[in-house]
Amino acid sequence: MADLQNLSELAELIYRSKNVVLVYAVTSNSGVREFQEEMIVTGKLIRIVSDATANMQLLEELDENDLLITTSATGNFALAIVDNLKALKAQKILVTLNRSSVLKNAYRKVYYLTKTEVYNDHITAHGDRNVYTKYAMTCFFDLLYHSYVAKYIEENTY
Repeated sequence: MADLQNLSELAELIYRSKNVVLVYAVTSNSGVREFQEEMIVTGKLIRIVSDATANMQLLEELDENDLLITTSATGNFALAIVDNLKALKAQKILVTLNRSSVLKNAYRKVYYLTKTEVYNDHITAHGDRNVYTKYAMTCFFDLLYHSYVAKYIEENTY
């Protein structure tokens, strides 16, 4: 799982970004909508784009002050859209289990959901479902929300 320092860095990127867009596959919601709802309470609007509601115009309008976070537990979704995101100007972050060098090179930073250091250079990852693909993303977003609130909300409200 991503360490707390990395979560703090991502929380800071979210805080400092003008616009934040989360891109995910509809078949693996994995806490994305809950994270969006929690962030709205803090005053930070997170937009969501799924493969079912792809809004390329919104993505193309993002600039270098914006943040695009792709979530893809197995990496299959991220691999499928990697070419579509190359020309985008926003800072690009990926959250995944897949340690493909293709993905690592396409994003500014990759947050891995495990500490396993095995790299996968396959074009697609296997689609096996396990405890990591089911719960890791939800856990990641819960911890990220906690990091954001601890850094930017609690210190300003007390």
